[in-house]
Amino acid sequence: MAAPDGGSARPLVLVPSSASRRWEEDGPGAALQSLNQAYVSALQGAGLVPLLVTPGDAPPEDLSGFGGLLLPGGPDVEPWRYGAEPDPTTDPAPESDALEFSLLERARAQGLPVLGICRGLQLLNVG
Repeated sequence: MAAPDGGSARPLVLVPSSASRRWEEDGPGAALQSLNQAYVSALQGAGLVPLLVTPGDAPPEDLSGFGGLLLPGGPDVEPWRYGAEPDPTTDPAPESDALEFSLLERARAQGLPVLGICRGLQLLNVG
């Protein structure tokens, strides 16, 4: 991929953010999208450009313009996805699961490198 000035562009890396809720004294508050800043800093430090994708976004069909997919840490994977019953101590994020499993399926189909961290490694194992 060439940059507009004719040089090499820095590779884009897809990074899904996690859906969560801000907790307030009287219960759940506003919906949030979050991503650990350390992931962004590490990617940028390696010369990569993170492109954030949020749950609810339609992930790109064609990943050929991307250098990789980072599946970050986050909430629990939905237990039904690996044949288990829900446990009261788990706190899954169905929106994040839908997005990340979709991205993982596309990345694998198109031969895109994938790095899983914590939850992301669980996704690789389940998917």
